[in-house]
Amino acid sequence: MNFYIGNSVKDINLNNKNIEFSDELIEYIYNSRDKVLFDMSKLYDIDPYDDVVILADDIQLIINTCKSILVSTILKDARESEIWTIMLNELINMAQQALSMETGIVSIGD
Repeated sequence: MNFYIGNSVKDINLNNKNIEFSDELIEYIYNSRDKVLFDMSKLYDIDPYDDVVILADDIQLIINTCKSILVSTILKDARESEIWTIMLNELINMAQQALSMETGIVSIGD
């Protein structure tokens, strides 16, 4: 799935900057949910095969979830940990930018 800044699917331009998030990362986060003491559902509940609008109210929760994942040890043993760390940091940056613009984020499914 790919994340774009916008309030609806119609708002986004598929040629604009986007963050590609691997399905494997979402699956890994879901499978690791019992290994941490914080809620990661805001990420793993995003349907990777559908288009989803994430409103401003949930963006801060996604930022907090990404930051919590990064400071935890759950990615430590993952084969793709470096790439996934980059994806999470890029999503944090995009989400912070969306908040500053008072807009949402759109996830375009595969």
